Amino acid sequence: MSTTKITYKTGAPVSYNMLPPGPRGISGDSSYMHVQSSPSNTWTINHNLEHTPAAVSVLDSARTVCTGRVEHPTINQTIIKFGSPFSGTAYLR
Repeated sequence: MSTTKITYKTGAPVSYNMLPPGPRGISGDSSYMHVQSSPSNTWTINHNLEHTPAAVSVLDSARTVCTGRVEHPTINQTIIKFGSPFSGTAYLR
């Protein structure tokens, strides 16, 4: 275990004990970024992660967090439905 010192804007240093990284989860890349370039109120994302993502985050083109109804018809596809069409980016983990 190592100790890392971080100084915040207040100037007071804080020490944290950093643990070694744990074992990898699902083999391979377990995250996916989807860019929705054309505005739509339904985003169909074929991610091929071979698992249902535990977290789905969406930002519109202005980088504002958006919420929608998330469905997982298969382990390799996620569909997000919104109240109005927009473009942006979805992050799946």
